[in-house]
Amino acid sequence: MYPSVLPQRCGFYALSSRLSRRLSFEPPLTIRPRNVCNDKKEENAMRLNLAAKLVLPVVLIASIAAVLAAGTYYFLERNNASAQQADLASRKAFLAAEIRAASRASQRDLLNLILDKNADSRRSIAELVDRRIKLMQDLSERLTPLLTDGDRAVLANFDQLRTQVIQAFIEVRNQALAGQPDAAYEKFVRDVRTRERAMSAVTDPFIQKSEEEVRTLARQIEEQAHQAEFLAVTGSAVGITGGVALALFIILGGVVRPLRAMTGAMMRLADRHWETEVPGTTRKDEIGGMAKALLIFRDNGLESDRLTAEAEAAQKAREERRQRLEAAIADFQSRAGMVMSSVVSASSELQAAAESLAGSAEETLQQSNSVASSAEEATANVQSVAAAGEELSASISEILRQARQSSDIATDAVNAAGQTDEKIQLLSQSAEKIGSVIELIQGIASQTNLLALNATIEAARAGEAGRGFAVVASEVKDLAGQTTRATNEIATTIAGIQEVTNGTIEAMRAIGQKIEKIHTIAQEIAGSVEEQGRATSEIAQSVQLAAVGTTHVSGNIVHVNEAATNTGAASTQVMSAARDLAEQAETLRSEMDKFLAAARAA
Repeated sequence: MYPSVLPQRCGFYALSSRLSRRLSFEPPLTIRPRNVCNDKKEENAMRLNLAAKLVLPVVLIASIAAVLAAGTYYFLERNNASAQQADLASRKAFLAAEIRAASRASQRDLLNLILDKNADSRRSIAELVDRRIKLMQDLSERLTPLLTDGDRAVLANFDQLRTQVIQAFIEVRNQALAGQPDAAYEKFVRDVRTRERAMSAVTDPFIQKSEEEVRTLARQIEEQAHQAEFLAVTGSAVGITGGVALALFIILGGVVRPLRAMTGAMMRLADRHWETEVPGTTRKDEIGGMAKALLIFRDNGLESDRLTAEAEAAQKAREERRQRLEAAIADFQSRAGMVMSSVVSASSELQAAAESLAGSAEETLQQSNSVASSAEEATANVQSVAAAGEELSASISEILRQARQSSDIATDAVNAAGQTDEKIQLLSQSAEKIGSVIELIQGIASQTNLLALNATIEAARAGEAGRGFAVVASEVKDLAGQTTRATNEIATTIAGIQEVTNGTIEAMRAIGQKIEKIHTIAQEIAGSVEEQGRATSEIAQSVQLAAVGTTHVSGNIVHVNEAATNTGAASTQVMSAARDLAEQAETLRSEMDKFLAAARAA
């Protein structure tokens, strides 16, 4: 199950391994030691990162604290159990002592009851005895559930003796209240004292036993408290000392020393000693990561020196290229000068052609003047046409205005007709409603007259008692009068309706007048149309004159064509010179391409 040969543990690791086996109650291993501590120190140091090295002492201290806490908890639990036992024993002793005290107090009260001659006082003492008996019974009921088997063995016949004592108390009490003090006293001496002493002989050892048990448990609790205190103080001291020692060992050996070596290597590399060996590159912790990063820094330094040398070589190559480029530029300047001379010659020929073109342009200008004269005449004729057009436009505007006015008037006529129709409809509806209201009022007036008549008759029959009813009849007559006045107002309303009807007739007349105006406007529109016809005739005459001027313009255009022919010849010469110039420009571009090729090759 276990290997026969294991590497020998060293230092803290051996201690922690043995401690772990003890805490987990593992069986001891049969090991043949092999000293590999020196070989494994560096490997173990590399396996643990800095966080683990720094946390390990904390974990150890926490483990020791957990063990201390467990031990303290164990002692506290024991103390708690002992305290509960002591409390139980104390409660049992207290209850038994209270029962004994109540019994003895009852004996004293019974003697007072026997000796007291006052009836009221005897009743008070008897009530006190009853309360003490009740207290004994309650205390006994509270004590019984707390008793163990050993307690019941000590308190043998306790319940029977308590019952006999209480029975004797009751008998003596009854005899004393019945006025038999001698018999009560004899009963007290014979039964109460005997039975109470027998009960005390049972309770006194129980009380002593319980008190001794309380004292024993108190000593046990005190001893356990001392043990817990010793464990806490000693364990804390050992744990803190061991944790601090382990922290110093790990920090100094696993952190500070490698960092110092790393710092020295950094300083040498900062002085550009790239041959410096970087320590700790095989470590697996953060220091190993720093060593790897420092190794990259050293490699980057070597690469930087190499790049610097390459940059110097590149600078030398660029200088040589610059010299070749200057030679190419000088050659380009020479060839470009010859090309520019050709361009100047071509430009001279182009200038001569331009002068010939200018003469042709002058001839064209003279012919254009003649054309301009004819154009002026045509312009005058066109102006006449424009004037006639303006008159025609004015006539059309007048026609449009009259037409719009006719439309507005027609619209007014339609609106007036609509209003008239609405008024007639309202008049019809009002007449119908008035007829209904008049019929209703007439009915109300008839009923009112009948009521007034009936009221007068009933008042006459009632005599003096009907006087108030006669007053009501008078009020009814007044209502009938008001109804009559309302009828008159309705008649007035009908007269107003008649006036509305008359207004409707007048509106219809207004519609007729507006229609007559529309007719008049139509006649005016006809006159405007005649004027438009005359203006159109004038426009036709102006158009004829414009046609004559156009004929003259056509004749002059022939001369313009001849001048244009001359201009075309000059343009041909200009185009020839332009072609030469283009060829020279092509040559210039070719030379520039050669220059660029030479520059690129450099």
